[in-house]
Amino acid sequence: LTAEERADATKAFGSSIPLDKVLVAVLTPPVDLIELINNERPFTTMFVINFASWAKVDRKTLIHELTHVWQGVAVGPLYMVEAIHAQADYGAAAYDYGGKTELVKRRAAAASDKEAFDSYNREAEAAIIEDYWDKRFNQALPEAEWKDWLPYDNVVFS
Repeated sequence: LTAEERADATKAFGSSIPLDKVLVAVLTPPVDLIELINNERPFTTMFVINFASWAKVDRKTLIHELTHVWQGVAVGPLYMVEAIHAQADYGAAAYDYGGKTELVKRRAAAASDKEAFDSYNREAEAAIIEDYWDKRFNQALPEAEWKDWLPYDNVVFS
């Protein structure tokens, strides 16, 4: 990770991910082949975030993929199977967590913020953290625009 990528990752994850272990892989023929099969979506295998050689490593996507790294730290490699399962079962809908209304509803129904976060599939979890980071730090929106995402980010932040 570059110094700027590390700084942005720290905003979302604090010290919950050992960022020194994270590698961003680009320009590798095997990854390019997988990317062609995988509809050109980046993919994460524990501490390695794989982007196709032609892909631009944008920060929102990096934060999304770093959520998968956090999942690997939190639950181990099982997260990879769960993410693939969500993609296979729901396709693009796997990333749809229902927006602010659903975030608030699930938090109200859950015993804890972690339980609310865990009620989503692995891709939706990553989309939540991606959107939180984008709203708060990338777009620098007012607190009212990102505060309902903050309890979910608190689950991955330490």
